[in-house]
Amino acid sequence: PLIEYLKEQGCKIILNRRVTDWEFKDTPMQDEITVTGLKMTNTLTQEEEHVTVDEDTAVIFTNGSITDSATLGDYETPAVENMDYGAASSLWKKASERFYNLGNPDKFFADRDASEWVSFTLTTKNHLLLNEITRITTQEPGNALNSFISTTPITPLGQKDVNMSIVVHHQPHFTSQKPNETVIWGYFLYPRRRGEFVDKQYIKMNGKEMLEELIGQLSKVDPGPVNIREKETEIFDSVINNIPVYMPYASALFNNRAKSDRPKVIPKHSTNLAFTGEFVEQPYQMIFTEQSAVRSGEIAAFHFAGIPMSRLVKTPRYDKDIPTLARAAKKMFE
Repeated sequence: PLIEYLKEQGCKIILNRRVTDWEFKDTPMQDEITVTGLKMTNTLTQEEEHVTVDEDTAVIFTNGSITDSATLGDYETPAVENMDYGAASSLWKKASERFYNLGNPDKFFADRDASEWVSFTLTTKNHLLLNEITRITTQEPGNALNSFISTTPITPLGQKDVNMSIVVHHQPHFTSQKPNETVIWGYFLYPRRRGEFVDKQYIKMNGKEMLEELIGQLSKVDPGPVNIREKETEIFDSVINNIPVYMPYASALFNNRAKSDRPKVIPKHSTNLAFTGEFVEQPYQMIFTEQSAVRSGEIAAFHFAGIPMSRLVKTPRYDKDIPTLARAAKKMFE
């Protein structure tokens, strides 16, 4: 719907292009940031292309993605580890090497040990596994974001023995999903660890082996009277697919950083370049599943359209709200 709306407004959308390099205006002090051109590759034909950026044209750039360099496997094949730096972050790196105030992408994209995940998306043709998870966890689908599967029924977030997590949404989760189907998402925060029920590193598991590990973990906390293990064959027979995904930068946005490691939405001395997404610096904004990525786009659009920033929706300042601070302090010592 959004694409159709933009087209109706006269927006020209070009797909299957990867921007590979910048062209910037040369200035005496080399401090003015003005994009004059973009080099790109047609990913269908591999032909090199060029776009000239006029003086009255704004370039709004998402300078990194937590799904950069992600790879998919299937039910019988693990996801292959992609060692590429990342499409968007590579372009950011080239800009940051020319201008001092555009952040440090290596803080986020050069330490995979701090950011990599493996996830899986499981689809079944009935609700057998869904009903078993509901019974074991006593949680209705969609009632809680995460079920942390570990050595006890409830594992505190951050406890080191957490092996895997699952996200069980209300069904159907997708508009094209059939009423009889179940879709479950899960992930491993430490993909180099070995499974308890499949003697492999999580990153080396295929979709079938990840499901086997999940059933094993659920069996450890199953209160009975009939353990989920006894229904394992039926569950495997219900599988349509289970797709493993390796994401080298899944939590890169949480990496330790200094304030200068992310560029501002509108960097100092920029005449037509703006940065958006999870890797930009904004005052009083949270990252990851929060509004900050969208807000960065709003800031860029307001800036180039000449709309006063005062018209942006105000950010609630909970850091100055006494009741909120008191509740936070109390929670710290519980």
